[in-house]
Amino acid sequence: MTHAHVTLLSGCAFWERQASSGGSPIGEREGVPFTRLSGNRLRELDRFLSILLDEIALRHGGPDHDGSAFARQRNTSRKLYAVERMIGVTCLSDLRLRAIGRVSACLHHCSGAIHSSGLRNDLHLAAGSDPASGDIGHAEERLLLSPDSIIAICRFYRDLGDRLMHGTLPAKARH
Repeated sequence: MTHAHVTLLSGCAFWERQASSGGSPIGEREGVPFTRLSGNRLRELDRFLSILLDEIALRHGGPDHDGSAFARQRNTSRKLYAVERMIGVTCLSDLRLRAIGRVSACLHHCSGAIHSSGLRNDLHLAAGSDPASGDIGHAEERLLLSPDSIIAICRFYRDLGDRLMHGTLPAKARH
C-alpha cells in the first residue's frame, strides 16, 4: 500500500516538474503527439490511484472482498466510492475525478479536439478552477492543458492519495 502511494506521489512530482519548466499550454508548442502524451499521463495518474485503491481495499475489504474482481474494475471513481465506504473516509472527489477522465479521453483519443461544449467545463473542474475565471487551456477548437492546470491536477491526485492513506494507517504509522 505504501509503495502504491509513493508511486502515485512520484508520478505527480514528475509531471509537476515538467509543467513548471514550460510556459505555454501543453499541446500548443508540441502538437498532437504531445497532446496525446498528456492524455496518457492523466491516464497514468488515474491508474496509479486505482492501484492504491486496490491495495487499500485488500487491507480493509473484509473477508468477503474479492481483490481480483475489484482490481479488474476500470472505473476509478467507483473504486474510490467503494474504498471510501470501507475505510469511513469521504474525499468528495468523484465529480473532479470523472472530469479529469473526460479531459484525459479527449486529449488521448481525440488529440484535444473539442467535440462537446461540456469539455470546457470539465477542464475547469479538473483544474479546480471556477468556469467564470476565463480561459485556462483551450483554444477555439482544441483542449490544451496549461502548466497551472497540470500542477493543480497533480496536486489533486497527491492530496487525494494522502487523504486516503491518512484514513487507512494507524496513528503510530503516520508519524
